Amino acid sequence: MSATIFLWDNLGPPHYDRLESAQMYFGPDRKVIGAEIFGDSNEYDWKKGAGDSARVVTLFEERSAFGTLSFLKKLAGLVRRAKARHVFVCNYDRGYILLAAALLRLMGRRVYLMIDSKFDDKPRQLSREILKAIYLLPYNGVLAASDRSQDYLRFLGFRSEQIRAGYDTIDVARLRAQCSFSVPAFAERPFVIVARLVAKKNIHTALRAFALAFRQTRERRLKICGSGPLLEELKALAAELGIADLVEFTGFLQTEAISDAVGQSLALVLPSTEEQFGQVVAEAVALSIPVMVSLACGARDELVRNGVNGFIFEPTNVEGLAYLMKLIARDELLWREMAENSKSFLPLADSARFAEAAAKFVQME
Repeated sequence: MSATIFLWDNLGPPHYDRLESAQMYFGPDRKVIGAEIFGDSNEYDWKKGAGDSARVVTLFEERSAFGTLSFLKKLAGLVRRAKARHVFVCNYDRGYILLAAALLRLMGRRVYLMIDSKFDDKPRQLSREILKAIYLLPYNGVLAASDRSQDYLRFLGFRSEQIRAGYDTIDVARLRAQCSFSVPAFAERPFVIVARLVAKKNIHTALRAFALAFRQTRERRLKICGSGPLLEELKALAAELGIADLVEFTGFLQTEAISDAVGQSLALVLPSTEEQFGQVVAEAVALSIPVMVSLACGARDELVRNGVNGFIFEPTNVEGLAYLMKLIARDELLWREMAENSKSFLPLADSARFAEAAAKFVQME
């Protein structure tokens, strides 16, 4: 039995969703293997757990044991033992991934990149983009996350037929099954932010907009789910703005608690100044919750329509975000209409799309 390998830094709930969907789509004649380089994550403290059918392999239980040569040896050994013909990887900008892609091509395997980068993520320099195009030469195709990701890949030299959409997806059924779906009254629903507490998530702007909108009326609350180095700074800002009693910092939450927090919210707010995609947007769509996202978020390309299932705003526009917050907070009919409209975006958020896109590459051989 041949296998297809999907390689990530570390596996969490979204990765298991995609692996399980791929195994279901591929069927019993092709084994799906999820390989993680490291047994833990530097960014997320998510619980470990495997899916029901896809096999999971950890190359290095301890980060201290990692080395480029040992990584290449372990990956090549896994590919040979599994008789894998197709390998999907991410983090193309790391030297050891480039070496792995080149090695796999020399072994006669087909290698695909999984990516959510966009041209507008940061200022671009021509020399770096030329170097990047060279880094991408070993790849037979790309699984991209958004429309802008696909545009960026075409800019870097990939042909349209080498690109498939559907990378940053989740299992909609899992999200809905694990959400308690308790139904707070409209007036009791808080806004929710789910993000690491780092500068590019731009939570300062969300706090200022929330204060501008509700400091006087005290009619809404804001729940911020996540951990990171800016926690104390953000708490201090909330106090300075006079909204400390309206803002709850929950810390990092596991996927079940995130589903409850989003599912019981008024709207998800993601004000990032830099956001390749924004996985939590797909989770909000899965739970039929309106979303308010900045222009920077890749997820808005396909999962958000302005005025339909949410709002799109400039990430530095405090007054504009405050206006949109007040608009949805005071119009229950609008909120219910947007929540209902979210259902039409479910197929675009679901991990079945990832599986179908990967299968098209595998079947092209």
